[in-house]
Amino acid sequence: MKRVLLLPALSLLLVSAALAQHEQPAQRKATLADAMRELHTIAVKSDTGFIKDDMVIEELQKHKELEQWSITVTTAGADALLEVDHTPMTFIYNYKLTHRTGTVLAAGKLHAFAGPQAAEDIADKVVERIAKYRNVKDEKPKDTDKKEPVTPKP
Repeated sequence: MKRVLLLPALSLLLVSAALAQHEQPAQRKATLADAMRELHTIAVKSDTGFIKDDMVIEELQKHKELEQWSITVTTAGADALLEVDHTPMTFIYNYKLTHRTGTVLAAGKLHAFAGPQAAEDIADKVVERIAKYRNVKDEKPKDTDKKEPVTPKP
């Protein structure tokens, strides 16, 4: 008789626990596009001696687009974390830009002979990725008045 009562009670307990989990509001995970558009700060963390945090920060700051988008680069406390590392005994460098919600905004690996070149390439890749979601137009004025000289045919 005890087993007959124990089984329905256990089932009821499991069902109520499952329902309680569904009732709790889940933290909204940002979509990639939302996270890219709302990005204002990037923290840089390098896990390799070949690339220092400051090298990547300096290369990112060379991109005027970040200033136009009001994105600042720092070493701590940011909307997104850019992690950089190096695969030992190779010329392979890995990077990953992760939003504070856990959404991976950009990731990849590249080949570079030295850390400074890798820092530059990583900065370029990250800015390219952000630009896809920021709808940036080329700021360089196009000179439409110039016409190529026409050479007379003999």
